[in-house]
Amino acid sequence: MSRKALSITVGIIGILSAFAMLLGMSVMGSLMADARSENLSGPGVDVFLRTPFPGDGDLIVLDVSARGGSRAGISRVHVKGDVETLADVAGDGADWGPVVRSGKTRGEETATVRFHVPDRVRPGESMHLTIYVDYVVAMSSGSGTFENDARNDVVTLDVKVFTPAGRRWAQVGLAGRALGIFLMWFFVVWGVYGLYARTEGSSPRVDSNTAELEGIGLLMGFMGGGFLGYWCFARLLMAGLGTQSTFWAIVLTGAWLVLPLVWVWRRWRRRKAQVEQLGLPRAKVVNR
Repeated sequence: MSRKALSITVGIIGILSAFAMLLGMSVMGSLMADARSENLSGPGVDVFLRTPFPGDGDLIVLDVSARGGSRAGISRVHVKGDVETLADVAGDGADWGPVVRSGKTRGEETATVRFHVPDRVRPGESMHLTIYVDYVVAMSSGSGTFENDARNDVVTLDVKVFTPAGRRWAQVGLAGRALGIFLMWFFVVWGVYGLYARTEGSSPRVDSNTAELEGIGLLMGFMGGGFLGYWCFARLLMAGLGTQSTFWAIVLTGAWLVLPLVWVWRRWRRRKAQVEQLGLPRAKVVNR
């Protein structure tokens, strides 16, 4: 493949990745939820298990999100186990008054629910949770008006209770998944670098428009990769650590982005030094 063809291909793929990222931002949270209602894009409920490896008698934390319309509000969350009520949380429901400012994102409100593993559930067993959610969404009815639509959804979630040893192995497995996803991203960056390294010098004349498309494509593709890094890498490791800290989200997503770039930069510097030492011709960018 010539340098020009590679540049055009990378530019197009990068721009498509950026558009996919923008479209996926509104539904990625629902896709990554531990349980959710059937409706993915419209009004619905997502449940996130913030304590994925509970032990005997441990505290379990759930984030229950109601979404849809221009605004969303939770009225009540009721969590029931196989035989008992585990938690009941009341919300404010529709608290936005007669005027709603419509935005580009859908409405969403999250309620945090906490309860302990019941004494009857022993390590190695699973709890079958049934989560009842009453919520309200402000749905547009045309001509700048809206209606508060009261809804209720039922979501089920199975939560396994771990022994101390089982918890450690589960955390190791989760870290292994995150590392595997990071390696896939690393090989993608490495592959793009390798393609450019092999085409460098074979087609030295690259017009300015192609070079601009190449730069935009690389930038957009990297932005899309960073978005996936947060959801598929940082959040996995944060689940293993049992944290939702913004600090860890920034650190892990930063590592996802920076480490492959550092490696590519070091390889490029080494290759540049070899080219200059051997006196080989270098690729030029020229205007036509």
